[in-house]
Amino acid sequence: MIPFLLFAYREVPQSSTGFSPFELLYAKQVRGPLDVLRESWEANSKSKESVVSYVLSIRDKLDTMRSLVAENMQDAQKAQKAWYDDNTCYRQLAIGDQVLVLLPTDSNKLLAQWQGPYPIIQKTGPVDYCVDMHDH
Repeated sequence: MIPFLLFAYREVPQSSTGFSPFELLYAKQVRGPLDVLRESWEANSKSKESVVSYVLSIRDKLDTMRSLVAENMQDAQKAQKAWYDDNTCYRQLAIGDQVLVLLPTDSNKLLAQWQGPYPIIQKTGPVDYCVDMHDH
């Protein structure tokens, strides 16, 4: 079922870009099984265009899509930032405070769990701290 799942994912326009991954790669809409079947029934005789004109048209489409994607990405990033800023709070920690640290587990490096508490020994940046992890 994985190929079908990947096809479905690649043909759906993404909210952040406004285009499907397939369309961003090939500068045309994906032709699914129903599209191919419909085209064979209709059997239109389309005029053949030269390779040079085809490449130029694809390049123009990709340039247009690139600018639209940049605009859509800026809008999506602004919306994501606004959502993040609404749901976050600024925490001020002090040296000596006890904190938990999210570390990979010993059994699986892809899994992580909270460990600690460990004391903060130094503030290294506005939101970065050095923690004394005596057992690591």
